Amino acid sequence: MSLHQEARFSKSNNSLIQCKLIAKGFAQKECIDYNEVFSPVVQRTSIRILLALVAEYELDLDQLDVKMAFLHGELEEEIYMTQPYGFKVARKENHMCRLIKSLYGLKQSPRQQYKRFDQFIEWQKFIRSEHDHCVHFRRLQDGVFIYLLLYVDNILIASKNKAEIERLKKQLASEFEMKNLEEYDYMARVPYASVVGSFMYAIVCTRPDISQAVIDVGLLFKKNYGQQCVKYCDSDFARNLNKRRSTTGYVFTLGGGSVSWRSILQSKIALSTTEAEYMATTEVVKEVI
Repeated sequence: MSLHQEARFSKSNNSLIQCKLIAKGFAQKECIDYNEVFSPVVQRTSIRILLALVAEYELDLDQLDVKMAFLHGELEEEIYMTQPYGFKVARKENHMCRLIKSLYGLKQSPRQQYKRFDQFIEWQKFIRSEHDHCVHFRRLQDGVFIYLLLYVDNILIASKNKAEIERLKKQLASEFEMKNLEEYDYMARVPYASVVGSFMYAIVCTRPDISQAVIDVGLLFKKNYGQQCVKYCDSDFARNLNKRRSTTGYVFTLGGGSVSWRSILQSKIALSTTEAEYMATTEVVKEVI
């Protein structure tokens, strides 16, 4: 497999600031250069549930970013590449390089990165959720939990024990190159006047539908709102005039905010309102599980 290199330049002084080697993944052949490529990411429902728990129990929440995440994975297949342009070894121009680690552009890189991280977090005695493989948790000695959620190269860590969060961050930094996203530093650099002005222009010209969302609509999770997850479910009957299908709708709330919701046409034609309701209830039970 051949590769090409990508150079990124600074706009201010046109000086070289970064150079990446990226694989031509489109040249890979299935069952030769790769097998499995699926890589799970945390479900958005899991993120919202964690935010509700943070609000209810006053947990500390940190966000981290893994730098060059795809370079950490170990390759299982035997893959070769030509020497990059400009970096060929003298008198060995016809030699090939074998890839040991994954590389950006390879089809299996996301999966190998996930497996590498999953292996490391297992060494730290975390338990992987059976229902969301990117949710990990561990019970601490004081009885509280520490939670870790993974979305590709972004990590959320939450716990009542701040010292355990810092210890975990140090362990991660010793194994991967990490970047700690401090919210206040980031927010201070956001040009709010320019951003709001751009949204206002879109609202006035072509997007009146986003006016409410931009101004004051969002999810709000509250403390002491109750720890019970509340489920609402409903369906209509054959409202779709073309296919005569019914619509299933449901919403789950936790901590006063919605954590999961859906509105979708049912896959089969219901013969009665009762059957439509049962089909809707089935979808809700699947989401509960």
